[in-house]
Amino acid sequence: MKSKQVSLANIQKIPEKTGIYRFFDHYNQIIYIGKSVNVKKRVASYFYNCSSPRQRIHKMIAAVDRIEYQITNSELLALLLEDSLIKKHLPPYNIKQKKFPDYRYMILTDDKLPALLAVNKKDKLSGTLFGPFPDRFFLEKLEDFISENFHLCMCSHRQPFRKCLRYDMKICHLPPVITHKKYQEIAIQVQSFLSGQNDWLLKQLQEKMEEFAQRWQFEEAEKVKRDYTFAKHFIERQAFFQRFLDHKLKIVEKNSKLNKDFTHIFEKGNYVENSEQFGIIDKDFQNDPPIEWFLDRANLILDWSKKNPEHLLDFYD
Repeated sequence: MKSKQVSLANIQKIPEKTGIYRFFDHYNQIIYIGKSVNVKKRVASYFYNCSSPRQRIHKMIAAVDRIEYQITNSELLALLLEDSLIKKHLPPYNIKQKKFPDYRYMILTDDKLPALLAVNKKDKLSGTLFGPFPDRFFLEKLEDFISENFHLCMCSHRQPFRKCLRYDMKICHLPPVITHKKYQEIAIQVQSFLSGQNDWLLKQLQEKMEEFAQRWQFEEAEKVKRDYTFAKHFIERQAFFQRFLDHKLKIVEKNSKLNKDFTHIFEKGNYVENSEQFGIIDKDFQNDPPIEWFLDRANLILDWSKKNPEHLLDFYD
């Protein structure tokens, strides 16, 4: 599984197998990293009859001086290796993955009066980090949902007796509206929800929805139904993230073309070397990667598993 180098004139020597590829410019800088189930076909598509209307692609192709490729023994391994390499090198033409440092998160501070704050990264704030979330629009929706259902403070400069817009709207409950003890209980409930462990909320929303429907208040019932759907999907996703960070995950990747299964083991977010793999994913990368690194990996694996439901995932201790 070592990297191999080819010149632009020898693209046909690349094998038709699953793996990743790297484009280098004449300064020996990596300018693009990609993956494919057929590396040869994918790489060749850039240089032979490329019909992409995007100028960025043509500019990238013109800058390529040489190519390196690395064959993997499964599609998931190629996906994970591509992701790790992009995070390490941040090539200029990997636009989507380069945004990793800009992903948005929420942190539940561990202050005496905890608040839930939107952040790009943990910085120097002390608390529990949740995410990643795709954009500020999703974060705004999440903030509104938590405000309406939990009444936790979202202010970075929160103080008892200090009023804000959310306070005036009666969706932010700081002392003296409630006691310090009650506010701490709310913070615990929010942490449970963000960790994917708050099934009581779904039950509460279900009962509320049925109550509105019985009263023929269908607009209100529809609003609660949207909240229920949002909460259900969010809890499922957050539960996966939390288990990925806390437990072991075994993935059995089924390859129908080779009629063979590939096993992947993760322990608390780290890829674990075993008899069927070579532990290349985390080798030579950060010794102590930030939690954002593992949260993004969990997000990557979850999205992959939903697109490929034939593969088996199992958490265990």
